[in-house]
Amino acid sequence: MQQRLEKAVMAQVPEVERMFARSGTAEIASDPMPPNASDAYIMLKPQDQWPDPKKSRDELIAEVQKAAEAAFQRTDFGCA
Repeated sequence: MQQRLEKAVMAQVPEVERMFARSGTAEIASDPMPPNASDAYIMLKPQDQWPDPKKSRDELIAEVQKAAEAAFQRTDFGCA
């Protein structure tokens, strides 16, 4: 699932330089994150390398969300 997300965002959002995920729990016992959860991190290109350097943060977030939603629009998790 993570690879699908990364490919979709990288293909549709040219401002993104790379993406990666961190899965599992931290070594600190107080971390409530379960071992099967992941955090996705997005590293952006320098703003002067963007197709539209004046693009707002909100516009960029909306594009990333749209790409992520499209990547999983047809996913069937076996739920009725």
